Amino acid sequence: MGFKFILNLLKLRATNCNLSKVFQ
Repeated sequence: MGFKFILNLLKLRATNCNLSKVFQ
């Protein structure tokens, strides 16, 4: 469960970086 949780955090961080690049 913890491994999937970490993967989800990495996915969220990646999407946040993409969104921030789009809004900049």
